[in-house]
Amino acid sequence: MIENLENEIWKVVKDFEDYQVSSLGRIKSFKYGKEKLLNENNSPYYIVGKYIHILVYESFSDDKVRDGECIHHKNEDPTDNRFENLEKMTLKKHTILHHSRKLVSDSTRKKMSRVQTGKTNSNHKLNELEVINIKTLLKEGFDYKYIHYLYPQVSASTIWDIKNKRSWSHVKIWNIILKEKE
Repeated sequence: MIENLENEIWKVVKDFEDYQVSSLGRIKSFKYGKEKLLNENNSPYYIVGKYIHILVYESFSDDKVRDGECIHHKNEDPTDNRFENLEKMTLKKHTILHHSRKLVSDSTRKKMSRVQTGKTNSNHKLNELEVINIKTLLKEGFDYKYIHYLYPQVSASTIWDIKNKRSWSHVKIWNIILKEKE
């Protein structure tokens, strides 16, 4: 039998009665009639379709993590899945938190500033006219997955990046009007 750690509370994982999750981020399996600790090294293990930190949060808060939300480790240690170390927040807030100047090292900031997107990326697979067409389709309400079907040479995430101005932001739809007049 697995010994409880100090102040450890166990709960059955919803919809998976063969598993228990603890308030300290440990997971037990009772499959095949044997009790087994699954994450002895406290890794961000993926089990029953979720990461451990999400299982812990949802089990001990009775709150679900929805689309556009995530679970943040307050002490920045992704292996510390104690319930008291977990906090639900929007993906936007989480991204801002992790990419604000105070949480990004100088070396990481340098690397981020060197990232090249769009035409400045020597591996680009689109030209400006194709990007204008993609932006026009997006403006007309076409889904980025459908546009990816039309432009299979790039990933759906590239189309998403164009839509959200993370890539090819220098290309504007009105560029085509100026080019036609020239």
